[in-house]
Amino acid sequence: MKVSIIISTFITKIRREKILELLISISQQEEVEKEVIIVNNNPNEKIENLDLQNFSKIIYRVFNINIPGLSKARNFGIKMSKGDILIFVDDDVVLDRNYIKIILEAFIATNAMCIGGKVILNEKKIPEFLTSYFLRFIVPPDYPKCLSVKNKPYYIIGSSMAFQKKVFDKYGFFNTKLGRCGENLLSGEDIEMIRRIEKSQVYIEPLAISFTSLGYNRTKKMFFIKRFFWQGITDAIIFSISPKDFYDLAEISIRNGLMKNIINKLKEAKYLELCCAISRYSGYQLKSIHLKIMSAIYG
Repeated sequence: MKVSIIISTFITKIRREKILELLISISQQEEVEKEVIIVNNNPNEKIENLDLQNFSKIIYRVFNINIPGLSKARNFGIKMSKGDILIFVDDDVVLDRNYIKIILEAFIATNAMCIGGKVILNEKKIPEFLTSYFLRFIVPPDYPKCLSVKNKPYYIIGSSMAFQKKVFDKYGFFNTKLGRCGENLLSGEDIEMIRRIEKSQVYIEPLAISFTSLGYNRTKKMFFIKRFFWQGITDAIIFSISPKDFYDLAEISIRNGLMKNIINKLKEAKYLELCCAISRYSGYQLKSIHLKIMSAIYG
């Protein structure tokens, strides 16, 4: 099977350095027929001068597109890809040496439609306020012990996920109403895509390891208050598409435990978590109202 590794980026000086680190980790993988597709949608900075001559073992193609949005960049990468297996990784991750081999072996063993890998945080020391309540949006807190069908409480995140290409013929592309775009912190395009697939066809392979870092923004408390507000907006969009088995009802619904969570955080003096919980609920409510108004107007 041929592999296409799709990297979507909004190129900057820092991200340029991160992509080079990622490419080094790809070049060190065991020999597998693969291509790398880099999709840059920063209209003000192109990648032509990215120093790629040291990666002669990699077949790579770079596309500079003036189309904003992570989902649109990923969808463009899908259309340009030639692989049977499409691996999506963020531009700030580094792959473990056997990552691609393990992902391929997992597809062969299961014939899965989607497989997620394990993402590990690089930092040894993190800010004290960054409890699991916040870190779950960066890396999942736990993984199954071996290759397994994805079941609660485990989940897949967009920085390390792979699909058979035929998934996108059957289920469509990433939802362009979700995912980062410009300054907003929308997310969930990965979750919504995976929710379309038959549950028995989605696996997690904890031996397929990649590494990520916090970066500057994710060490700031105000970032998370904003991030949770946009998470609420994301929740409202996904819930409007597919309310069945919604993943975080207790954080957006008063009747399902939201008020109890808020009271507990107040009792435990977890004031930042309290602010973020209220921020998420506010984003959810505002977007839900907006969606209802738009539905009433346009049907």
